[in-house]
Amino acid sequence: ITPLTNQVNYRNFFGAMTFNRPLAFVPYPAEDSVYVVVEQVGKVSTVGRRNNAWVKTDSAVIAVPVVSNTSEGRNLGGKCAVTQTRATSAGITSGTYESRGLLGFAFHPRYRENRKYYVSFITVQDSSGSTHERTIVAERIADSTLRPKTNDPMRTLINFCQPGWDHKGGHIGFGPDSMLYYTSGDGGNQELWNNPGNPAQQNNSWLGKVIRIDVDGTPDSGKAYRVPRDNPFVDSAGYLPEIWATGVRNPWKWHFHPTTGKMWLGNVGYTNRDNIYRITRGANLGWPVWEGNHCSANATLRAMCPNTPYLPPVIDLQHNSEARSVTGGTFF
Repeated sequence: ITPLTNQVNYRNFFGAMTFNRPLAFVPYPAEDSVYVVVEQVGKVSTVGRRNNAWVKTDSAVIAVPVVSNTSEGRNLGGKCAVTQTRATSAGITSGTYESRGLLGFAFHPRYRENRKYYVSFITVQDSSGSTHERTIVAERIADSTLRPKTNDPMRTLINFCQPGWDHKGGHIGFGPDSMLYYTSGDGGNQELWNNPGNPAQQNNSWLGKVIRIDVDGTPDSGKAYRVPRDNPFVDSAGYLPEIWATGVRNPWKWHFHPTTGKMWLGNVGYTNRDNIYRITRGANLGWPVWEGNHCSANATLRAMCPNTPYLPPVIDLQHNSEARSVTGGTFF
């Protein structure tokens, strides 16, 4: 792979139109030349061409609740135990976003027929800093207009506690196999960044994983979805059967190659490097024992390297004055 050098130009695509912390740009499947812009503050805006100009045609607020002091937050499971103290402000609108808020959005492949779309978000910590957040992956159903709206009914699919304030991942989308994929970071608990207990290497943890579920099949007992029977660990004791790949630090964005159907994933690294992977079924990316092709500098983790097989990255990016974080990528 040869990187382009000085061959990328940028221009203002939407003119005077502005957004608040936009992090995804999703084609709208029910109309040509229309897109959905996803904002971290919990807003999705539909934009399209009107009279040779780009305009916002609809907007919807997808609430990101404070987990401990709202009825919606309590319905999602309430407080999570604190494993790392970090005082934060209460509201996602206050500016203290870090990795919280609305992080993922995807239309069902048959959206025109079933009107289903999917979101992932991190609930907001309360003002005391005495709780940590939850990851929520949910299904919503649009009305007959096919435009996402604030009051669209929501059904929670995945719900788990976060141990820290960072490394949430959050990207969500459908693969060429029509399965729903979700990527979760290791949770950002600094006490575990250089620790064998890091959840990315824990087989029964949602954290630090690529997750794959079937939202169309008959749900398994006790779940809101079906676990695909060809998931790599579906019959392995001690594993979450939803896991597709493991050992991930902070998988901020990924996309499927349009020809090969393989997932290409950008993994935000630690202090010195970031990596891009071509994900394979059952892969272990190695974090925190390995970071890309590099064994950990931590003595305890370094001793684990010989017995921790890992998936080598396709691209290993050394941080420099221009490259500091893998934040996105796509195929065209």
